Amino acid sequence: MHGKFQNNGIIKLNDGSIYSGKFKNGELFGDFTYYSKNNWLKNKIRPLKIYITIFISIIVTAIIFICHKANFDNKLTYEYGFLTISLLSAVLIFLLRMLDKVLDKSRKESKLIDHIAFISYPIYLFHWPFFIIFSNIFNSNLISATVTIIFSYAFSVLFAYNIEPIFYRDYHTKSKIFNKSGKYIIVVTGFFSFICLFINANILINKSDISELEKEQMVGNVLQNIDKIENLKQGWDDPDIGFDKVQEVENIQNSQKLSNVGNEKTKITVIGDSVTLGARKKLKETFENSHIDAKGNRSIADGYDLIKNMQDSNILGEYVVIALGTNGCENWKSIIDQIIEEFSNSYRLIFVTPYDGYWNESWKSYKTTQYLKELKESNTPITIADWAENISWHSDLLGSDKTHIGGNQAAIDLFVETISKAINEAFSKS
Repeated sequence: MHGKFQNNGIIKLNDGSIYSGKFKNGELFGDFTYYSKNNWLKNKIRPLKIYITIFISIIVTAIIFICHKANFDNKLTYEYGFLTISLLSAVLIFLLRMLDKVLDKSRKESKLIDHIAFISYPIYLFHWPFFIIFSNIFNSNLISATVTIIFSYAFSVLFAYNIEPIFYRDYHTKSKIFNKSGKYIIVVTGFFSFICLFINANILINKSDISELEKEQMVGNVLQNIDKIENLKQGWDDPDIGFDKVQEVENIQNSQKLSNVGNEKTKITVIGDSVTLGARKKLKETFENSHIDAKGNRSIADGYDLIKNMQDSNILGEYVVIALGTNGCENWKSIIDQIIEEFSNSYRLIFVTPYDGYWNESWKSYKTTQYLKELKESNTPITIADWAENISWHSDLLGSDKTHIGGNQAAIDLFVETISKAINEAFSKS
């Protein structure tokens, strides 16, 4: 077999056949493709490239479509969405590898594509930490994403072209860098690495054992459990009173305590999620003749079941505050309508509009807030406590997730004040 070896990894034989692959010491090894004038692959290679390209286009389109339609309030996203995306990505990688094998290796890629490919992994490493940082600095997701792209690109170029090559095993590449500016890069990199190590160590030493949000949730749950124990002491241990979806049952019968809304006979039930849990203590102090039931991850569907159970057990207050909607669920709109239809004639319903600082128009929590405001304008027999409107002007009071109160007393006071005004509004209608 005689032929001419070319620098681009191609051997062209005298009979016109072409081998493309990796060569070492005159021997062909690893993956290679053989093209001959009479080889069947010559006739198959063009349609094969077309088929692979079509499949790649279909999979990329499917991934984009799924990511666009994905709803992280829907459990199906977690049960099937992530798995589907992972499988499609695996198939995509396999097809791209096949396409790489059948492409003509003599053609060079665009310098721009080669540059993007070279820095793609550092961008993957840098983009998410930068987005987390800037999303907590800027209120706009667009600005956060733009600044993230700029910083990710700058750091990726610095890392890929100046820092990473220092650790290459290839002696010539390494010595070339060292001969130019390798020593300075090592000094600068080492200095910044030491600074980062010192900062991380300081954070690790001085960090609190739990975050403010975790502390808020833990304290709220403990207080509810204490109330449950007290209620059991008072004889509320009848199993018929128990609920499937609650953690405690409070005695809300007429007491000698006075509520600072309505009158001394006003009985209030507050049903909420983790946001309400953060303000539970203040709510209980403000509405003394009340039943506060808050639980993390509670949806409107869970709230409906709870209201139904409390009504059947005859422990539902005359004023029912529903502070739900942050955690989306299927058929949320019809469930709200069902609550109004079944309970508005016997109870005074107060809906608290949910709020999320990172939401957009596609989120169920955003849609819930807008729908509740529409109900208010349509003279539906409910009262709206517009927490979303009030806190939107003071979103800096919220925790880092821009949803939970996070132990901030000013945010707690505003939340309780919003509900208090709504209860008084409902009381004035009676």
